[in-house]
Formats: sequence, C-alpha cells, structure tokens
Amino acid sequence: MKRWLNLSLEDLRTLMETIGQPAHRANQIWTWVWTKFVTDIQKMTDLPQKWRDELSQDLVLLPLRLVDTLEEDESIKLLFQTMDGHHIETVILKQDEATEETEDPKKRLTLCLSSQVGCPLGCVFCATGKIGFARNLEVDEILGQVILAEQVLQNHPHLFGLSLPSQRKISNLVFMGMGEPFLNWENVQKAIRILTSPKGYGIGYRHITISTAGILEGIHKLTEWNQPIRLAVSLHSPFRMGRERLMPISKTNPLDDLMMALREYQDHTGRRITFEYTVIAGINDRREDAEGLRKLLFPFKYLFNIIPYNPVEGIEWETPSPGRIKTFLRFLDEVGISATLRKSRGRKIAAGCGQLGLIWKNREVKL
Repeated sequence: MKRWLNLSLEDLRTLMETIGQPAHRANQIWTWVWTKFVTDIQKMTDLPQKWRDELSQDLVLLPLRLVDTLEEDESIKLLFQTMDGHHIETVILKQDEATEETEDPKKRLTLCLSSQVGCPLGCVFCATGKIGFARNLEVDEILGQVILAEQVLQNHPHLFGLSLPSQRKISNLVFMGMGEPFLNWENVQKAIRILTSPKGYGIGYRHITISTAGILEGIHKLTEWNQPIRLAVSLHSPFRMGRERLMPISKTNPLDDLMMALREYQDHTGRRITFEYTVIAGINDRREDAEGLRKLLFPFKYLFNIIPYNPVEGIEWETPSPGRIKTFLRFLDEVGISATLRKSRGRKIAAGCGQLGLIWKNREVKL
C-alpha cells in the first residue's frame, strides 16, 4: 500500500524517478491534492489512464474517512476514522483571537487539528485526557484533516456568513485538538513543512499555532527551528502545586523549568507567547491567582486568553458564572494583566476546549 501524502514535493519527485515516471508527474499530483483538494487518483485527468488504473489498486492519498459532522453557529466538528479503526476529531472555527488584527475577520477561518489519537497527559479537566492514549498520528493523517476540512468547506461556500473567495478556505491552523503536538513533534514538524510549501497549500508559518501543555523538550526544539510559528501554552495555574493538580505533566516538566524554557524561546525568537488559562469555579479564579499570574508573567511579552471551563461528563468541575468571570477579569486588570475572554465556540456540540473525544451525537466513540 502506497501512502504518498507523507511526502514533500521534492520527495515525491524523487520517487517518480525511481518508479520510472517523469518527475513532473509529482507536480501534477501535488497540484491536484494541494490546490484543488482532489484525492481520487481517477479524477486526476492529466495523468495517463493506465497509470491511474494501476495506482487505484494500492495508492492511499487520504488515510482518513469522514464519518460524521456536527454544526453550530460558529463551529463544525468533524469525526474521522483512521484506517486502523481509531477516531479523531477536528474542528472548523469562525475566527481566532490569536491572529493578526490586520486580517479581515470576514475572511478568517481556523482549523483546530489533532496530533494524537487521544492524549497521554491526563489533564484532569479534559475529555481527551480522560479517554487515554492510543498512538501518534502519522504525517498523512495530520494532513488528511486539512484536506478533508477543505473538501467540506467547498460544499459550504458561505459558511458562518464569511467571504472565502480563494481556493484555500482556511486561513489559520491551530494544533489545539486531541493530543500534545510536541509528543509527536517529528510528524507535526514535517506536516507543517508540507503545509507551508509555497507550491502547494501555501499557508504562512505565522498562521500556524502550536499549543502545548508545557513539554520542555518540544519548546527547545521549536526555539531551535526558529520558524515564525505561534506558540500557545496551557497554563491554568500560576502555582506549582495548583498546576500539578490540574496537569500531571507539570510534575515532570515543572513550572519553574517551563518558565525558563519560555524565556529562552522569547529571548531567541522575539515572539510573543499566548498563555491559555481555563477558568474553573473556585479552583483558579481567586485574587491570589491573579497576583500569582502577575509575578509569573511580568518578564514576558504575551497574550493572555481566559477560557471558561467547558463541562465534560464525569468530571466534577464547575464553569464559573458570568459574574465570577467578570470578577476574575477585574482581579487581572487590577494587577496589570490585560486578558481576553475567549468565546466558547463549539460548546453545544462538545467541540470546545477540553471537550474533544468522548461524545458524538449521544453515543460514545471508542479509541
């Protein structure tokens, strides 16, 4: 079985030569896949029919199958099945607060990508962490989410009332879906290289965000790579014990070491860091939490996003009331932290932050 979606254009050109095809065949396939989002080899009409028939026997350009979709006002959740029977979820979202303000919001659409089947980190407020971990996604499974989402969008030209005239409908990619991207860094990095190819999908590095729970080794590797990718860090508590309670990974990737790694990242790259903070009623929304955040964040250039906890069945936490959120925002303002309250898009269809992986149309989806 051939899985050519794993290959860069250069690798595909080399492969063509080794199998006795002219190198320009790679350009033809690449154009069909990455500018027209066609993955049926039989529809690639500029390829010889005989060769198309041969390839149809064992070539897999799309290793995912779209099983179902759920839609609400500003989000669509896509359920995919892998070739070995696992399930992952991907979310199309209207806008993304972390993008440049100069962008036209009427042409802004974000795709939230998964990097693993499940997640091994076990954050106590997260549905994906609750279901555990099966395996890393392959490069073509990461890329397949993008292609299938684009195919869905081709059938929704006026989704959310947006004006999306270009062939590529998605303006921003965020690795904030199922899994920890830095624990699958080799595949995530290769997928990003393919996605940013100017001869293909052509999305800019600045329009890609990697969100991490605080994997030190991954932050170091991103620093060394030095591409202008946006970095988002799930913080959720300014205190060592509080963060370890919510995020067990903080026991092996301690908060002090995380802050040091982020200082090195910012000193080396000069780029702002986005801190994500899920607010849980009575847990991390106190005045002392705001004070702790001030002490923790004052050396950084940053964006600070707060996200009200999205409820997950079987997890005994509470979403703060609007009044409590307003009070916490006041605490933050009083200590000098400018915070953005992120809208909980996808909450009604279990597509919000921390909700991916458990429920699909009132039935449980197993890993």
